[in-house]
Amino acid sequence: MKLIFNLTLFLYFFIPFQFALNPAEGFDVAIIRVLILFITLIYFAYALWIKEFFLPRGWIIGFLTAFLMWTLLSLFFTPVPTWTLRKIIFLFSIAPIVIVLATLFIKIPQAHIKIIKATVLGATLISVIGLFQFILQFMLPLNTLLHFWSLITPFFLGGTFSSSVITHNSWLVHVGSHDLMRSIAFFPDPHIFSFYLGLIAPFSLGLFFITKKPFWLISFFILIIADIFTFSRGGYVGLFGGIFVGLFLLWPQIKTRTRHFIMLSFVSCVILLFIPQNPITGRFISSFDHSDTSNTHRIELWTTAIHEVTLRPFIGTGLGVYTYTINPLATYRTPIYAHNTILDITVELGLIGLFFFCGIFFTTIYTLYKHKNDYIALFAIISMSIFFFHALFDTPIFSVHVFPILLLIISIGIYYENTDKSK
Repeated sequence: MKLIFNLTLFLYFFIPFQFALNPAEGFDVAIIRVLILFITLIYFAYALWIKEFFLPRGWIIGFLTAFLMWTLLSLFFTPVPTWTLRKIIFLFSIAPIVIVLATLFIKIPQAHIKIIKATVLGATLISVIGLFQFILQFMLPLNTLLHFWSLITPFFLGGTFSSSVITHNSWLVHVGSHDLMRSIAFFPDPHIFSFYLGLIAPFSLGLFFITKKPFWLISFFILIIADIFTFSRGGYVGLFGGIFVGLFLLWPQIKTRTRHFIMLSFVSCVILLFIPQNPITGRFISSFDHSDTSNTHRIELWTTAIHEVTLRPFIGTGLGVYTYTINPLATYRTPIYAHNTILDITVELGLIGLFFFCGIFFTTIYTLYKHKNDYIALFAIISMSIFFFHALFDTPIFSVHVFPILLLIISIGIYYENTDKSK
């Protein structure tokens, strides 16, 4: 069990630094998927050897299992079975880590806190790298930096995936009269990097509340600053949503002096909105600009997705084939999706798939809320809130960087739910 725990610690530290294998032409495999499979096989072999297998119970694992089984059923009505099968293999290659995590959390004292620490450490280090990459553009010609990053991207993402990323990249943002390279580190795009940082940042603050060590507070600010420089508008919405949820949950515990400081900070942020030529503020305000082409394009994508939902409301188009439905000449890597997690799940898996997915989300939130006096549970709620608000603008489910982090939070909920049952 100790070996499994140490491998899992390394897994969650290593997620932002993962690289890709290329076992066949046109086929990339993230090393994290191989590592998760390796850990899962060791876990099941160990369980068979000691003849003791822990199977989590409760609503969360029930909804998660139902969601995965429904994706399997989508094979029977998909127009492109190979595309659907590839998505299913992705989900089933990573999802078993939930069983491993839940077992470790139950069997090893403080295991969830130790794994969260490893996760935050990895995120802090990659944030420093992301900030360094962002600052480099003020020392080097932008084209030189972009060329260098396009050369190292295939190592981290794989040759096939990196080609698609570079062709359709969103690395640049036009702010004011300048083009800036967003903070992306070794991630495929700034939105996935923002998702990853947004999910983990609340836990660094939670560790500070638990340990009172300044390192975790510094880590929190590094994560937030790196997230800001992704210039992801969905990420900004996620952070604001998480702030409001966090204040709602923490307000009764906050001292009067701290409340005054928070209110002063809020007023300062409002004043910041009126500072002219402010790139961050300009980027956020542009989220609500109807003349912005990316906004109008996203509205068109949502409208198209809603129309497709009305055609197949219960079973959807089939997992992973919405791209084919919109453009039969498109390839598997063509980035056509609804830019909204709720819509993407509904359009591909129907209202039934959406019901199971929402079941996972809300039962996790409910379980965590029952344990909100525990800082880990409380900040896990904030993390899920950030995911929800950001997910209204992007879809990270099939990200090898984000999906394992989401499963970690779900596993924390499973841990609390099963702890209640054991009592």
